[in-house]
Amino acid sequence: MIRINLLPQKKRLQLPKIPIGTILGVLILIGLGYYLWVIQEENFQAQLDDLDAQIKEKEQKKKRVLQDKQERLSAIDQQINLYRQQVNLIKRLIGSDMVAWSVVFEDLTYLVPKETVWLKSFQCEGESKILMQGTARSDPNLDPKKNEGKKIMTSIAKFIVNLDECYYMENIYLSSSQKSQMHGQDIYQFSLSAKIDRTKKNSGDGGSGGGESGGGVE
Repeated sequence: MIRINLLPQKKRLQLPKIPIGTILGVLILIGLGYYLWVIQEENFQAQLDDLDAQIKEKEQKKKRVLQDKQERLSAIDQQINLYRQQVNLIKRLIGSDMVAWSVVFEDLTYLVPKETVWLKSFQCEGESKILMQGTARSDPNLDPKKNEGKKIMTSIAKFIVNLDECYYMENIYLSSSQKSQMHGQDIYQFSLSAKIDRTKKNSGDGGSGGGESGGGVE
């Protein structure tokens, strides 16, 4: 006998299909992207380190070049200073930048008071000290009633003032004065010293000092 089952059959549960291929592809892409990002970052960092090293190297090279140039300039400056010292020494030896002695002696003819003072000797001690000996008499233009000795000392004082006004002379010092007679007339024999600096330049006033002048140099 044949039985016919009319009851409905139970439906089987079906699980949703998981796109494994898609997920796997996404994971591969993520991994590849991460790998590329890491590699790229490392490359960037390596490039930055390389650039930083190049910058430091160039800075060090620049410092070495500047230091070398400074050393060369310093050596050149030292050489120039040495040449200047040698030139100045030569100038001093030949007297090209100094007041000539001929000028000094010519100036003395104007510095010595006229008709009252005569130089007997002139000598140098070293490079800066000079010694002079001379004779002085009274100034005939002064008051005849005035003491003769004072009039003679006035002539010597005038000579000292003239020397002091000369631009290359200083520290004028009357070391001695002694009264005597010449041809029945009172005179004074005197000695004085002075410091002379022949390297000084004239201020441009056109004169060496002294007012009334033109005395003699024996």
